[in-house]
Amino acid sequence: MTEKNNKAVYAESIEELKKRALDGDSEAQYEIGIRYYHGKSVKCDPKLSFLWIKTAAIGGNVDAQNSLSVMYKKGDACKPDISKAFKWAKRAAKNRHPEAQFNLSIAFKKGQGCKPHLKRSFRWLKRAAHQNETAAQYNLAFAYLDGEGCNPDEEKAYSWMKTSADNGRSDAQYNLAIMLGEGIGCEPDYEKSFIYAKKAVKQSNNPDGYYLLGLLYHSGAGCKKSLDKAQKYFKKATNAGVEKAYQFLNHPSFERIFRGTKCKNLKSAFDDLQALIQEIMDSCRYCNYVDGPIYHFTRWPAINSILPKESNGSETNIIRLYHEDYMNDPNEGKSLLDTFRRSTISTHQKPYELLRDVYDDDINIERELSKHDATYMASFTMSSDRLDLWRAYGADGDGYSLRVNIKSDENFAWSLINSASGKDERTYSLYKVQYSEKAKKKAVKKIAIALNKLRRHIPTDNEELKRECHIAIYYMLNEVMYLYKDEQYSSENEVRLFTRKELHEAQLDESDIGKLFTTTGPILFTGPDSEIVIGPKVKDKRAVELSLKKRLLENGHHHTKVRHSEIDYR
Repeated sequence: MTEKNNKAVYAESIEELKKRALDGDSEAQYEIGIRYYHGKSVKCDPKLSFLWIKTAAIGGNVDAQNSLSVMYKKGDACKPDISKAFKWAKRAAKNRHPEAQFNLSIAFKKGQGCKPHLKRSFRWLKRAAHQNETAAQYNLAFAYLDGEGCNPDEEKAYSWMKTSADNGRSDAQYNLAIMLGEGIGCEPDYEKSFIYAKKAVKQSNNPDGYYLLGLLYHSGAGCKKSLDKAQKYFKKATNAGVEKAYQFLNHPSFERIFRGTKCKNLKSAFDDLQALIQEIMDSCRYCNYVDGPIYHFTRWPAINSILPKESNGSETNIIRLYHEDYMNDPNEGKSLLDTFRRSTISTHQKPYELLRDVYDDDINIERELSKHDATYMASFTMSSDRLDLWRAYGADGDGYSLRVNIKSDENFAWSLINSASGKDERTYSLYKVQYSEKAKKKAVKKIAIALNKLRRHIPTDNEELKRECHIAIYYMLNEVMYLYKDEQYSSENEVRLFTRKELHEAQLDESDIGKLFTTTGPILFTGPDSEIVIGPKVKDKRAVELSLKKRLLENGHHHTKVRHSEIDYR
């Protein structure tokens, strides 16, 4: 209904509307349904609302047909029925309702009430986009980008992303900023990237927009470089749940350390150390497009949680990141520290006195921080089916290996594009563990120089400030320590996912003690090449295979394959 018609109908009493409705006026029938749904001039009654909207839909009212489809899909005032939701979405879509066309596209993409069909999904998505449905325009950009139901076309992807962004969609504005920065479908333009990032934040306080603005201010791309403004936006992004932003966020100690203007040299030294930490982490960055797929080994209880027998509507295809104190190796995180101690760098720099203060004399720092603010990790490997990995991580062969199609950041300067709405494919920061002594010595040399500069500016006559500096250094170096392991583990080819959480943000698992963990978004069983490998010592392999296939189907993961390990493990 148009604005004009709405005003006319709202002026009518419910009795007048019912009179027209009983005469077969589908517009009046739909309006009565809407009034009962929202409780406008009548008592709210969802069941009566459903009946009137259904009557209007049968009578040919296209808005009612779309609303009825949504109600069936959500189980709103009726029993959920995905087949009927599809039927009414299709009817409304054929009657040129743009939202219904978009919903029908999603149904064909996900196989909701029909068989998955990407080409049909694309056709309906395109029709909705041409009718100025901004969500469809946004998703159409990703369809062209990923080649879903069409040939990949970055220029068309850019064009539709810009159309959606200019129509006021904040996540499109954010992703357009990324495309402009990366030069995807267009010439790179950092100034325009900055403008659209600002729009995304102004439009809806877009959390990823905060993160991007932090990156732009941090690097000075498209704007005047400002580390203070970068920190402001990184803090906003972190508070809004953008986990990767915390890597740029200064430790709370910084606010106490740099209160006033007398600490400029100290602040400069900390800025240098933070830039170096980011450089080292970038050098270890894992990128799925370059390094290939990764796999996660797990056990049946986790499979049972990830793939329940019946879908409960929530996204369970996640991976848990556990508290750093639960790592299998008691020497975890100490390999780089050992290299520090063995280093032969000239002693006149004396950076190791500071390091010793942080890691040896002030050992309680670790206990103090890990109680409140700790690193959480998940581990992956670049191999799916190897005897040593099954023994170490796959329940001695009685476990499962999952291919993880996770989108990873290429570097700190730019994130890859987030995927379409309704499908959580956020990017994550993953790192390849380094094993060689050469890599460790290279990192040690750089860190030593930065620590030496810090050592010269940390006050010796202020114990409170000195300790705050030690805490900040420990915080900054902590994750770098977990990027290095002894060479004896090099065959693992391990990739790690990090995040940092405070105690109140963590969850407790199902074990008797209750171990601390946090989770990723839904990253499992996505993409046509996702798979589950059944371990070589799993009993009743055929029964397990059938169960997994049924569970995948029930949970909407139609593309994931199930196969058996090729290892002969006796």
